[in-house]
Amino acid sequence: MSDAGRNDSLTLVILYWNSRKEKILTRLITSRLLIAVHRVHFYQKRLVYLLGKRGLTEADLPHVHLQLNNKAFEYIKSNRGDKKKTKLEIVQNEIETLYYEHSNMHDRIASVLLLANGKPTFGIKYPS
Repeated sequence: MSDAGRNDSLTLVILYWNSRKEKILTRLITSRLLIAVHRVHFYQKRLVYLLGKRGLTEADLPHVHLQLNNKAFEYIKSNRGDKKKTKLEIVQNEIETLYYEHSNMHDRIASVLLLANGKPTFGIKYPS
């Protein structure tokens, strides 16, 4: 195969691959967006459920955070020997887990929305 033939073959393969990506792109972005919206709805319900289970609202969370910080400092100062978790520590772990899941989900949704609103860059060069 000559250099020109090889270049033509590579060009055809690249054009085919890019056309496949362009055809799949809308479906892929839409499915990711739907999954993200579903997960946001799920985690909102879960947060409301867990807060309701504890008799809390979202407005109470900063106060709970301060209490947890104070309890943590007391624990560090006391340097107690037993490793049994208190109810406050269990609640702290649950809230920290929810916060982590929420921030992780926020980042995922932001990345999907960025792809949906902007021009995605998957190695495809768009004409200006």
